[in-house]
Amino acid sequence: MGWPVRQAAQWVQNRAPWLASATIAQFFREVDAYLRSPDGTQRTAAREEVATTIKQHQPDVIIAHSLGSVVTYEVLWEDPSLTADLLITLGSPLGMKPIRRRLQPSMEESLGRRPPGIQRWVNIADPGDLIAIPPHLKKIFGGIDSDLEESIGLLSTHSVTKYLGCAKVAAILAPLLLG
Repeated sequence: MGWPVRQAAQWVQNRAPWLASATIAQFFREVDAYLRSPDGTQRTAAREEVATTIKQHQPDVIIAHSLGSVVTYEVLWEDPSLTADLLITLGSPLGMKPIRRRLQPSMEESLGRRPPGIQRWVNIADPGDLIAIPPHLKKIFGGIDSDLEESIGLLSTHSVTKYLGCAKVAAILAPLLLG
């Protein structure tokens, strides 16, 4: 059900990026507010919160969903001393042109890269997820070790709960939890 809609959304992003930007501004206001200014209050506050959490807990694994993957990506580039063995991005919009254009560090003219403190990066997207456009980030970001698709549900293709409960996330985390 979501797959044809995502295909249409991906087509719009590639052929009419101005329309994709307008759609984000209208329907995804938190994304628009975050990206509006590189030094805006929402962006700064979100980055500070994520950076503080990573510093405080020093996780081996960072799991970032949706806009959280954008915030986390920027934080990890902003402070290379933040490290983790594994970054898992779920339903990530990092590949959307309107988002890529405003990422810090900028990647308008180049391929994005894995943040320096991350040893391994796995991206997972539901084939019908309207936010994870394009679903395969490996074509846009160098250093992604695995770029996986998994159907997490017919009607809830962007649910963080469904992503966290999917078989591919479990397979990645099981050896780390049991080891």
